[in-house]
Amino acid sequence: MRKHPLQNEHSQNSVHISLHRGGLQRRVFPLATGDQSILLTVMDGTAVLHNDGIETALQAPVLHWVPKASNARLVVEAGTAVEIVLLPEETLLRAIGDFSISADLHATFNRALSINLEHQQNLKSLISSTLNYIQREENQPQMGSDMMIVAHVRLLLVSIMRAYGITDREMGGLGSNARGLQRFRQLLEANFRRHWTVSAYADQLGMSPDRLHAICTRDLGKPPKALIDERVAREASRGLERSSLSIEQLAYSLGFREPAYFNQFFKRLTGIPPGRYRKMLQARDQADARFAPATFADWP
Repeated sequence: MRKHPLQNEHSQNSVHISLHRGGLQRRVFPLATGDQSILLTVMDGTAVLHNDGIETALQAPVLHWVPKASNARLVVEAGTAVEIVLLPEETLLRAIGDFSISADLHATFNRALSINLEHQQNLKSLISSTLNYIQREENQPQMGSDMMIVAHVRLLLVSIMRAYGITDREMGGLGSNARGLQRFRQLLEANFRRHWTVSAYADQLGMSPDRLHAICTRDLGKPPKALIDERVAREASRGLERSSLSIEQLAYSLGFREPAYFNQFFKRLTGIPPGRYRKMLQARDQADARFAPATFADWP
């Protein structure tokens, strides 16, 4: 087994790639714990993924994705060739980004999926070339290497989503309400930092605010204003946890005119001021670091 860490080996946000080619004996590999997702590409042979008590048999050629795996292990039969990628949530979220297509990416990669690669030569070639490029970028780091790695992960995600079949053509087969809801999600991903009103979203969708309210409430159980606020709050929580921005800088990056408004908004949504929220996360991370378990990423 050869390991190619894509960032600092000891960083919790490292992407890890390993290629296992045709050993003479069955092998068992412990995989992700916590918030890592797993991308497996079985090129030859068979393997069985065990994750949270569920067994998934993988017969080559196949691609298999598991989001936020925990206590996962992979049983690889003799003679099997498999590419293993462990993708931390931070890298995944950065790759998904805040684009109009981001809602579709979230919907696709929030669940397990498999793709038979027998007639997907273009996708197989793209997976190979993309992972090789990321490896080269890590081996010879340059200015912007981190951004290049995230960009190539994004390329991989969009290509997998296309192959999986979530396309604009399929969206055309949905009813008008479903298309409107999907389009609202896309607009929200692209514009939540602008703090658009419900009326502004409705105008872009070519419907009345009342109709948008009815669609969201019926299909999602929440009015559009709540969905808008929750999207901003989720991004704020992510920034407080993962960025080095001050609370004032984070407030401006999220489109708030004054940090005081951001403090009031975050406390209203979460019940906790942002400064206290960040301190709680830091205390939790320090405790977790003292008891971090060994994983696939720690193999020699």
